[in-house]
Amino acid sequence: MPWLQNLDLAGFRFINQTLANPVSDVVMPLLSGNVLVGPVLAGLFAWLVWRGGLKGRCFVALLVLTLVANDGLVVNRLKKAIGRPRPFDTVPDVHLLAGKGLAKSMPSSHAGTAAGAAMVAGLFYRRSRRFLVPLAAAVGISRVAVGVHYPSDVLAGWLLGSAGGWGFPRLFNGLWRWVGPRLFPLWHRALPSLLPDSRGKLAPVPLAAAVPPEVVERQWRNLGYLFLGALLCLRLGYVASS
Repeated sequence: MPWLQNLDLAGFRFINQTLANPVSDVVMPLLSGNVLVGPVLAGLFAWLVWRGGLKGRCFVALLVLTLVANDGLVVNRLKKAIGRPRPFDTVPDVHLLAGKGLAKSMPSSHAGTAAGAAMVAGLFYRRSRRFLVPLAAAVGISRVAVGVHYPSDVLAGWLLGSAGGWGFPRLFNGLWRWVGPRLFPLWHRALPSLLPDSRGKLAPVPLAAAVPPEVVERQWRNLGYLFLGALLCLRLGYVASS
């Protein structure tokens, strides 16, 4: 559809060129990719695991699993399947403020990751939506402003990230409800759901009686088998992807 492509290109030129100014040329690259993001997030996750209680640990686990699954199984596979060139490869007068990556353009991984993280955080900490949703929007727009994505790439990333941020935590919670009673009955009895309730609470259920040591040992052994099996699947998937 040529009219849709022309509209997408017009939107790209408006954000990337018409709205460009000395202030946005400094701010947008910081939103698009900042070397401090990794250390800051690592510190925040460590604090949540240490001081955030069971709710913080479940949040970190589901957030990491969701982002890895959504980016690896959905977004990057679509990037390769669609194979859309980046704007700096097709638009001669692009206002480029970022490096030229080798990955394709559609959909935007940054927009998908930001939207997915905002969705998962909103499940556990509802007030976080007030600043994470605008931040996810700003990250997506910045990818157009720095010249590495079209608006439709960002829109697709937002939609996929939001869908993954809503669906994957519920999928993993469903898997826990199915696998937990079979392999980790005690842990599942204490924590029947990985997601908070309608009030945003996530509290463990105390066990009434003493737990035999052999039952606890069997659960840790099952966890070890599960971990080794997951590593094997990841390794095989990595080899298969060349």
